[in-house]
Amino acid sequence: MKLTFLGTGTSSGVPVIGCSCKVCLSSDPKDTRLRCSALLEIGDQVILIDAGPDVRMQLLHHRIQRIDSILITHSHFDHVIGLDELRPFSWHYPMPLYSDIPSFKDIKRVFEYLFNNTNIQIGGGLTQFIPHTIEHYQEFSIEKTQILPLLVMHGRLPITGYKIGELAYLTDVKTLPQKTIDSVKGVHTLVLDCLRLKKHSTHINLEEALALIEQIQPQNTYFIHMNHELSHQEWTDLLPPNVHVAYDNQQLNIPYL
Repeated sequence: MKLTFLGTGTSSGVPVIGCSCKVCLSSDPKDTRLRCSALLEIGDQVILIDAGPDVRMQLLHHRIQRIDSILITHSHFDHVIGLDELRPFSWHYPMPLYSDIPSFKDIKRVFEYLFNNTNIQIGGGLTQFIPHTIEHYQEFSIEKTQILPLLVMHGRLPITGYKIGELAYLTDVKTLPQKTIDSVKGVHTLVLDCLRLKKHSTHINLEEALALIEQIQPQNTYFIHMNHELSHQEWTDLLPPNVHVAYDNQQLNIPYL
C-alpha cells in the first residue's frame, strides 16, 4: 500500500501567518507544512485520513480523481473543516465517513446542513456522506481492508488513531494507553505526532516521542504535526537513523500484511 503525506504541519500550518522566523521564510519546500492529512492507496482503494483547511489544495496538487472512504481522527478544526471541500466527489457518489461517536457529533453540529434533510435548498450540491461510527479496538473493514481504531489521548481528549496493515497512524498524541502501545508493537511504519522540542499540554515533544518509539519498537517512524520552531534539516540532524521527519507530498510504500 502507498501512503502520501498531504500535510505534516500543526494547526497553524507553516509558514505561520505574520511570522518572519527562518523556517517560515525558508526556501526549502520541506519546510512548508500544510495541515495534517494523508492519503492511503491499497490496491484500487483510496482512503483519506482527515480533511483540514488545506485539503482542496492538497487533493488538486496530487490530481486525486476519487476518494472511496474518509477516516477521521478527531473533530478539531485543522482535521475536519475541509470536509465540505469534498463536495465535487459527491456529484458522483456518496462517501463513507468513519469516526468515533464524539467526533461525529461535533461534525454533525458544525456541518448540520450536510446531515439534516429538512429545509435544504434544492440544487445546493451538498457533500453526501454515509456516516459510520466506530469504537476503539473494534476492528472494521472497508471492502477487504481491515482497520483497527486505536485510543489516543490528545491531552484530556480521547481521539482515534488507526492501524492498517503494517501502518500505525497516530496524530495529536499526548499519551497512549498501554493497549494502544501493545496493538502497534513492532509495526513496520509508525506515523507519530511530534510538535516541538519543549513540552506541550496536548502534544508530545521530541523526548516523549522517542520514549514512545522505544516502547513500540517500529521498524521506521515518521514524525508529523510539527510547528515552525525547527527546519526539516534541523529535525533530521536530531534524529536516530530509523526516525524521520515527514514532509508534505512524501510517499511511502508500506506492507499491508
